[in-house]
Amino acid sequence: MLPFVQGEILSRITHFAPPGCLEEDFSGAGMTGHLTYRILADNRGTRLIQQQDFQFNWPFRVLTPLIRAVLGRRLHARLREIKSVLEGEFSA
Repeated sequence: MLPFVQGEILSRITHFAPPGCLEEDFSGAGMTGHLTYRILADNRGTRLIQQQDFQFNWPFRVLTPLIRAVLGRRLHARLREIKSVLEGEFSA
């Protein structure tokens, strides 16, 4: 997710309650954290909510404000991509 960091991120599903919830713990690429996806019915269709908490390891910890800003933009872009795929706007 970060442009200047390469590596593997390992995920472990911690909670799965179809059709509305998926949670996982993850670690790698200089961070650890928890990710939750919730799928809710909305009067306009379906709402996908992503909540992510993470902590950075040294030396990334000192860059936390910058990394959070970059990661936030990338996550918003990723959610837009997921929305497009789900709405059938994706072309291979």
